[in-house]
Amino acid sequence: MGDSSTPAILRRRKKTMLTLAQKIALIERHDLGETPQDLSKSFQIGEQTARDIIKQRDKIWKFVQNCETSEGPVKRKSMKISSFEELDASMLSWYNENRAAGIPVTSAMCIEQAKYLHESLGVKRSFNASSGWLSRFKQRYGISGVYTHSSAKTGSSSHADTFCYQFQQLMQKEDWLPDQIYNADETGLQWNSIPSKAAGTSEGSSERITVICCTNATGRHKLDLTIVNRAKNPWNPKDEEFPQTSVNYYEAKGGWASKEIFRH
Repeated sequence: MGDSSTPAILRRRKKTMLTLAQKIALIERHDLGETPQDLSKSFQIGEQTARDIIKQRDKIWKFVQNCETSEGPVKRKSMKISSFEELDASMLSWYNENRAAGIPVTSAMCIEQAKYLHESLGVKRSFNASSGWLSRFKQRYGISGVYTHSSAKTGSSSHADTFCYQFQQLMQKEDWLPDQIYNADETGLQWNSIPSKAAGTSEGSSERITVICCTNATGRHKLDLTIVNRAKNPWNPKDEEFPQTSVNYYEAKGGWASKEIFRH
């Protein structure tokens, strides 16, 4: 009779891909004294993989610090970069500047800025600033603070309450008065179009300008409106005299407000 025993089947170990958050946790545990061998067993990866992750600590930390939220490192498993590195870096810098200045960032703004940067940076390769590209860009850097015009992002009420409390404490500490506290916001105005319901059609002019409003907390001091538009000269150059207006006017690529405009 032949041997009735079943031959052993060699099975390959299932490949485990760690997220960036898990890699950071591995690095921190190594810093506390755990060996690569112990860490490989704990995270169910090869010992050499654990050593490679530890060697890449600086690169991983730098990448994670560029993520806007903790959601990025939790989901991402690789640090794959864009084939347009310079464009990506400029876009990220522009996005962070707008967020720091409190300027809402929309998908349309990002796409227009990407087109402008592709042209201004002199990138020779063809580039498609599509919604798919934007989705991948946001995923690369863990960005969640971008919304569409049709669905504004809803903030967290608990975070808002915390901010209000902390700001009130800061006002008391610095002895600030409500008259000294200012708030600025921007909105889009399609000045050459009538409401779609009134016109009975969704078609119309897409010409738009950005309007920036600013006032103090008491409402006693309202700054002149600021208008941002693509045109260098919004008035007819044939006019003998430009009209006197009580608004500030700035030209900007794409018609969006920038950090420099807010500083002025």
